[in-house]
Amino acid sequence: MSWQAHGLCYGVGLEVKTWLDKGFSVLLNGSRAELSQAQQCFGSDLVPIVVNVELDVLRTRLQNRGRESREEIELRLQRASEFALSEQDGFYPIDNSGNVQSSARQFRDIRSQLEGKS
Repeated sequence: MSWQAHGLCYGVGLEVKTWLDKGFSVLLNGSRAELSQAQQCFGSDLVPIVVNVELDVLRTRLQNRGRESREEIELRLQRASEFALSEQDGFYPIDNSGNVQSSARQFRDIRSQLEGKS
């Protein structure tokens, strides 16, 4: 599967299906705009975990890293708003508005929930 975002091209190779067929767990960083494409590719093997961040936090982070122009930052924020998902969309959310330890803890909690279901 492949997509474009933020002026860049992204993709996930066919080897992922091979790994899944061998029973491996695979963690992918994708685009919420391409979630339906991922669901078509991976079907019931896909467990969507969506990383969200408050828009003001995202703005500050983008400004601080200094790679995007003011206009590019506004486009990123607009895109984030357009592709916002609600928990009713069938995914596990992570709020990445805090520090990395908080996000990692949320991921571990989700992983524990999923392991408990098997």
